[in-house]
Amino acid sequence: MVLGDQLDADSTVFEGFDPELDWIWMAEVSGEATHVWNSQCRIAIFLAAMRHFRDRLRERGWPVAYRQLNVSDSHWSFGDRADLGLAAGAETLASQLALTLDRLRPAEVHAVDPGEWRLKDQLQEVARAAGIAWVARPDQHFFSSPEDFAAHARGRAREGLRRLFSAAPDRGAGRAGSRQGRLRHSGAVVGWGPLGRRRTHSRRVPS
Repeated sequence: MVLGDQLDADSTVFEGFDPELDWIWMAEVSGEATHVWNSQCRIAIFLAAMRHFRDRLRERGWPVAYRQLNVSDSHWSFGDRADLGLAAGAETLASQLALTLDRLRPAEVHAVDPGEWRLKDQLQEVARAAGIAWVARPDQHFFSSPEDFAAHARGRAREGLRRLFSAAPDRGAGRAGSRQGRLRHSGAVVGWGPLGRRRTHSRRVPS
């Protein structure tokens, strides 16, 4: 599964991908475009990026099941592969995934977890209800994983990202986690700027 904000050709979701056995699943649904307010320009650019990415994957010879929104009738396309016979369904990703799993019964669903908890819970619940394993692949676009941050925050009454990478001595159970964050990414934060750059503060005097 590849979502619209996960258009990375080097994504971990493609590790071990076998074009003879596996399919890439992508879906445009109006429900995601209208869940929060979006301008028409942003929606158009977002969908255009998804379609360009689909075409790049198909140029590799990889099978992509793709649901495309249209003014008159939304439909699934499968490139030069056989039609999988997927139904139109409702305009939500959860509904589309449920119909796909019911029709194709894959062994597993591999995905980088959605960045939004709402969507993550909905899609994982669809897989659970279908009795199909959800295989979460790591997201490479963040300095720290949710598991790393949870371990760092354990035992703290208050927490923030700044403390995770702070250069100042850190007291309590999270000290090792803070040091680990600095060492892993070869950096630290002093105040609100990176270590090694002098920060100057000036105040404009009105003329």
